[in-house]
Amino acid sequence: MKNTKANQNRISSFAPDIQSNISNEELLNILNSDTLDFEAKETLLERVLMKRKEEEQRRKILENHKPTIKYLKRGLWYTRIDGQMVRKKEKKDLEDLVVQHYLKNEVITFKDLFEEAEDYYLNIKTDPGRKKSGEQTRKNHFKQFNRCITGRPFELMDIRTIGKKEIMDLMESVIKDLCLTHKAFVNLKGVINKAFDYAVLRDFIEINPVLLVPWKIFNQRDFVRPADIRMRGYTYEEIGKMLEFTQELEIQHPADSRPWAYEFHILTAERRGEAPPLEWSDICWNEGYIYIHKELVGDYPYFIKDIPKNDSNRNFPLTEELIEFLKRLKENNEIYHPGSKFLFPNEKQPLGCMSLGGAYKIHEKVCKALGIEISKNFVKGTHAFRRVHETTFLEENGSSQIATTIYGHTEDVIKQNYLLAVNAKLAAPTVSTIQSRIINECTRVHKNNRKMKNPESV
Repeated sequence: MKNTKANQNRISSFAPDIQSNISNEELLNILNSDTLDFEAKETLLERVLMKRKEEEQRRKILENHKPTIKYLKRGLWYTRIDGQMVRKKEKKDLEDLVVQHYLKNEVITFKDLFEEAEDYYLNIKTDPGRKKSGEQTRKNHFKQFNRCITGRPFELMDIRTIGKKEIMDLMESVIKDLCLTHKAFVNLKGVINKAFDYAVLRDFIEINPVLLVPWKIFNQRDFVRPADIRMRGYTYEEIGKMLEFTQELEIQHPADSRPWAYEFHILTAERRGEAPPLEWSDICWNEGYIYIHKELVGDYPYFIKDIPKNDSNRNFPLTEELIEFLKRLKENNEIYHPGSKFLFPNEKQPLGCMSLGGAYKIHEKVCKALGIEISKNFVKGTHAFRRVHETTFLEENGSSQIATTIYGHTEDVIKQNYLLAVNAKLAAPTVSTIQSRIINECTRVHKNNRKMKNPESV
C-alpha cells in the first residue's frame, strides 16, 4: 500500500489531471515517457482503467434510471428517486445524487467481494517473486472457496447483510457436510476474513463481521484428525536404501540433475523449491556453509524468488559428507553441464536450472523400485526427510533456535510437530523423580501400617 501511494504521488506531480476520456494515443505517449519508472506507469495505467470503468458504470446507471432527468423552465433539473421529487440547479449535481443512490443500494455478493479482494491483494504485490507466490495463494483460495462456499446461500448474500450469525451458520454447515480438519477450518476462516478486510478498506462496510464471531466455541467441534505425524517420516534403513539406489541412478544417467538433487535432499532435508536455484557461488567453502536464500516458486514457467519460505535466509553447515557429495557433483557438472552456474542444471528449462518437481519424480521412482509405499493420506515425499533430520537434530542437540536457522521451520512448527518424542525423552528424568517420590512415600506409609499392625515382627 505504501509503494502504491508513493507512485500515485509521483504520477500526480507529472500528470495531475488524468481524465477517463484521455485518448489511447495520449495515454501511449505518457506510458512511453522516460520520466516515469515502470511502477509509476503501471499505477498510472491502473488509475486510467479504473476511472474508465467508473465512468462506464455511471453512464449505465443514468441510462437505466427512470424517470429520466429533465429540465424545468425555472432553471432546475429534476427527477424522482424512490418516488420522491428531487431538484438541482446543476444537472451534474442531480446525476451525482442518482448515481450515489444506486451505488449505495447496489448488491455486492460475497462471491463478488471475494474475487475482487483476491485480485486486489495480488495486484498490489510489486516484487515478482512475491507476486508469483501470491498467484499460488490466490489459486489455493479459489479452491477453498469452490469447495466450501460455492452453492451455499452465503455465496450470493449481500455483504451488508452478513453478520456474526451468517458466518457461524456457514462454518457449522461446512464442518457438518465436509468433515474438515482443523487446519482447513482455520484456512477457510482466513479466506473469509481477508475478503471482509478488503470490504472495510473499500468502505463497503464499517466493521469486519469476522471479528465479532466467538471462534472459541468451535474448539469443541469434532474435526477430522490429521494423519498420525509419526507416520510422516522414514526409517534410517529406508533412507539408506534410497541413497544407494539414487547413487546408482547418478552413474546410469550422469547428465540428469534430478538424482543428484534427490541425494542432496536426502543429505540436507532442504525444501524441494530451495535446491533447484542453488548456485556454486552459494557454496561458502572457506566459511563452511551453504547459503540458502532463494526458492523456485509457482507453476511453469517457474520463477526464482529471492527469499525462501518464512523469509528465512539460512546457512546450512558444510559437513565432510556434504563436501564429498559436492565435489562429486562439481566434477560431474564440469563434464555434462560445463559453464552452468547452478548445482542442478537443466538447460532445457527457461531458467537453466532443474524444474520444481524433478526431485519428487525421482522419489516416486525410487520408492516404487524399493517397494516403499507413498500414501496420499499424509505428506511423505521428499519433505518427510525434514522430519527425520530435524527430529534427530533436536534429540542430539536440543536447541530449537539453532534448528530454525538450519532447516527454516518456525519454532512454533518445531514445537508442534517435531518435539513430541524429544520432549518425552527430555522430561523423563524429572517425571521419574516425581514418580519415585510418590512410590517412596507410598512405601513408607505401607511400612508404618505394617509396624502398627505387627510391632513384634519389625
